[in-house]
Amino acid sequence: MTVVAGLPVWHTRPPRVETTGSAGQTEASGEFDRAGRRWVVTPRVLAALVGAVTILGQLLLLGPGRHRLQRSVRRIEQSPQSRPEKLLRLRRAMGWAEAGAVAPLLGLVGFCALSVVGRRPLPAGQKVLLIAGVTLIVGLLCLTLLGNARVGRGAIARVRELPARPRRRRGGLVSGLSGGISALGFDLVRLLPGAGAVHVFALTCGYAVVLSSIPTLLPPLFVRLLGAAPVPPELERSCRELAQRMGVRVRSFRSYPGRSERKATAVQLGVLPRLRYVLISDYLLDQLEPIEVDAVVAHELGHIRGRHLLLKLAAVAGVWALLAGLLSGFAYSVRRPTDALMPILLVLLVILAVPVGLVIVQGLLGIRLEARADAAAADTVGVRALAAALVRTAELNDTKSDPNWWQSIANQHPGLDDRLARLEESSLSGR
Repeated sequence: MTVVAGLPVWHTRPPRVETTGSAGQTEASGEFDRAGRRWVVTPRVLAALVGAVTILGQLLLLGPGRHRLQRSVRRIEQSPQSRPEKLLRLRRAMGWAEAGAVAPLLGLVGFCALSVVGRRPLPAGQKVLLIAGVTLIVGLLCLTLLGNARVGRGAIARVRELPARPRRRRGGLVSGLSGGISALGFDLVRLLPGAGAVHVFALTCGYAVVLSSIPTLLPPLFVRLLGAAPVPPELERSCRELAQRMGVRVRSFRSYPGRSERKATAVQLGVLPRLRYVLISDYLLDQLEPIEVDAVVAHELGHIRGRHLLLKLAAVAGVWALLAGLLSGFAYSVRRPTDALMPILLVLLVILAVPVGLVIVQGLLGIRLEARADAAAADTVGVRALAAALVRTAELNDTKSDPNWWQSIANQHPGLDDRLARLEESSLSGR
């Protein structure tokens, strides 16, 4: 057997016949050279080839792919379309660029899968090559995503005519902290002992606990990292009255910086009443009338009353459990222990859970939950106040009023026209 870089390339003896159970006997395939040696390309050689192709593809995305994205962005900026249409096209171009950057993860799955095929453990040299390959692929992926995000944020700032490119250090810190805690929690969950279906069920439950712990226990830390400050006393009293009328409990109402990005939004954080916050951007407070601010707050309180955050977490956990069960069943069907294939299964879970669980399921569920929150806010502050708030926030955020179905799925929000039409129908039926 000839060894190249620690990887067996061919055998000088005839291949050994391996028994595969009831299917009978199978013999490795290959070609003979002139000396009569049989060439057998081993799975680990294929792993090296897949890893090399993946790295080459990421280098192309990092170089020519970036230039292509920049040209596309410049064309969108110079087009005679309206500002909301330009922003929509920019976000769509960024979405395709991110999807293209994540596509090489399939190569990473193949690289890891082929590297662990076989009953013999990996030699030390091949383990080093495997770790180095995975590190290089993930590092190039991060560089590609960061570079594309930089191009997209700069273009959005120019289209919206912001005074300076907004800095998202606080938001990036919150996202990085959430991702780091999730990764650490997933690594700890992987240490759970067991085997078989019980082990898969325990892992799924552990992942669900990790996913739910972040929005349940960490909202106070996120509020501090975002630099949120208490709202004025008059607004605090008004928000407390709305919460009492709607029968929900909130720890605090805060305003967070949004003027630099011209972001007129509000968000609800936390599941537990004593760790629950409603954050309102200071830009929204500057631009909206008090009755419109009350409508926005009532919409967020409608999310709280309907326990919409819990429903979204349950949807993600359900998709994760379903995919984990399917992939673990596949692992046992090919007679490979789940522990040996766990790195591959985790990467496959991430690749499948992001488009299926976080986009499609969350998008469909988010559209329905937004409609329910609108109905709750309309019952509390009135249809006219809510409609005026929706129109004003759409204008401030340069949001297109009639996005298509896929765009609504990606934003997890229905279009403004659909929301106004639904409010009008509800008001007519109420009469």
